[in-house]
Amino acid sequence: MNTLIMTKSLTQTEVAPVRLKYLSHGNAALFCVLYNEAFCSVDGALVMDDESAASLLNDNNKQAGFLMVGGLPVGVFVLDIEDNPAELCALAICPEFRRNGYAKQAHMRIERELLAKGFSKIQLVVGENNKAARQFYASCGYQSL
Repeated sequence: MNTLIMTKSLTQTEVAPVRLKYLSHGNAALFCVLYNEAFCSVDGALVMDDESAASLLNDNNKQAGFLMVGGLPVGVFVLDIEDNPAELCALAICPEFRRNGYAKQAHMRIERELLAKGFSKIQLVVGENNKAARQFYASCGYQSL
């Protein structure tokens, strides 16, 4: 599969109602369930299991967790914060919560948090043939490298 790297300079954005709740040992099982549910329709997506969640928890360069709206988890995210730019490794909204603007709000929240931590850019990798995802990321301000 051919991929495309997209990047965005981070700037202060408005506060989004989506909040981040970070992965912990106490919520790892729920993270696995929601991750797999959110990515169930993506061909070739990684299956998240207990071992994969533990690996995320033990890697100081990764941040993962839930996208929360009003105390309810609506999706998941995984970031690699080893380098600047940070990399958005995964972000998905669970099927029953899609088409509510949560993905765009999640990007805004993640960008604010990365900016507060000193990051100046964020990047991601998307399939070259995934036109819908490329259009969505472009609407969030990402540009192809």
